[in-house]
Amino acid sequence: MNVLSPEEIIEQVKIVTGDRFDSDLAKRLNIDKQSFPQYKNKKTVDLQQKIITLLLAEVRHTNKTHNE
Repeated sequence: MNVLSPEEIIEQVKIVTGDRFDSDLAKRLNIDKQSFPQYKNKKTVDLQQKIITLLLAEVRHTNKTHNE
């Protein structure tokens, strides 16, 4: 499995939620928008990142199947 980078995860989640900007997603998550640069600069791959990658792949697959 190719694990998404933190930046790719944020971009994919914004696509799923329809949020255009990091600040929109921050509001949705009820977090400070300054959390995004910290997350994007994360260098190590952890369990959450692998789980999120898997879930986003499933969402893309499900959306693709429903659109066919």
